[in-house]
Amino acid sequence: MFERNAARFVLLLAGLFWAAAPSLLFAQDGTEPAPPPPPANGAEEAAQEGEDAAAERFTILVEKKIEMLDAMYGKGFFTYMVDDGVMPRPYLLAVEHKENVDRETAEKEFADIFGNLYRVFHEEFGSRIGLKPFTNPVVVLIFDSKDSYKKVRESRPELHLPNEEFMGGFYSPATGVLTQWRQQDLWRVLFHEGTHQLVDVAARQFDVSQFAESPWFQEGFADFMGGHERKLEYSEETKGFVNKFTLGRFVPDRYSAIQQCFQSGEALPLKDLVYYDFVRFKTAQNDQDGKPENQRLTGLIYSEGWALIMFLNYYQEGKYQELFDEYLIAELTGHGGGDTFAQVFCLEEDADWTDLDNEFRQFIFGDLRAMGREHRKKK
Repeated sequence: MFERNAARFVLLLAGLFWAAAPSLLFAQDGTEPAPPPPPANGAEEAAQEGEDAAAERFTILVEKKIEMLDAMYGKGFFTYMVDDGVMPRPYLLAVEHKENVDRETAEKEFADIFGNLYRVFHEEFGSRIGLKPFTNPVVVLIFDSKDSYKKVRESRPELHLPNEEFMGGFYSPATGVLTQWRQQDLWRVLFHEGTHQLVDVAARQFDVSQFAESPWFQEGFADFMGGHERKLEYSEETKGFVNKFTLGRFVPDRYSAIQQCFQSGEALPLKDLVYYDFVRFKTAQNDQDGKPENQRLTGLIYSEGWALIMFLNYYQEGKYQELFDEYLIAELTGHGGGDTFAQVFCLEEDADWTDLDNEFRQFIFGDLRAMGREHRKKK
């Protein structure tokens, strides 16, 4: 039941920080450049000129971004990978330089991850909302380790980098940059944070403010993307093996957290969850050091957001799946939020919300628990 539903959904919303970085480096409008006037010799030549102009613009932006990253971190700190036949456009990866790391191997690894993320994002999602290809560089910083990132953060306070203690990486919509470090389960982490980045870049095509984002959705959907399964399958088209992805798989740590929240009575009623304020959530998320209440709230939004998206996709073999599709498009085009959720799911009275809460709890301790058992059998 789960496999036939899972592949229809893709993507999610942003993190926040790094506001002190130069705005020129991180311009991310996500729109097509203005096409040149069509020449007299026909549409084909006009299209080619447009592509050439876009490529030239992309190259200029890449050079400016590299120049400013070098100014911020020091020349030679990063090795750059971009549009070279391995790293797919629009990505610009800045990978911390290490003598013992083979560039070719590292680039193939990251190109595989980000190339697949970008492909799945556009294949599953682009046509549904009229999404244009991204023509500006999408910047990703990769540190060699968490300790390496920490060392830079502590030695360079002027960069205003967030504390790494409570995260596996972060995306900042204020700068358009995804920051990661090498770690276990890198595919899951990069799909999660990379989804934040792609959704934010896509949303800018619709002039969507980051403050229009619903916290439960942005984190839950990123986990829905990050909690994928992949396997190699032979492709007749490419005459080789390619990764096939199944999205929306079981995530053990999220389930443990949401189960504990329900058992302790800390879980939010769904009405409170979907109306939860973006600024209030980001304030708590960015101020967790030594503040257990903020840590608890942040973890709750993550786990309950993930569980709600799983519920809306899988409850009673997809009872709410078509409505979730409708809400997903609204969220990604800047029209999400509590009122829209209530309208899409026909929640007019308090009794309607109560009924949905009861179904949600049944799903948590029924179908979702069963998914966990199946997940453990595969391990």
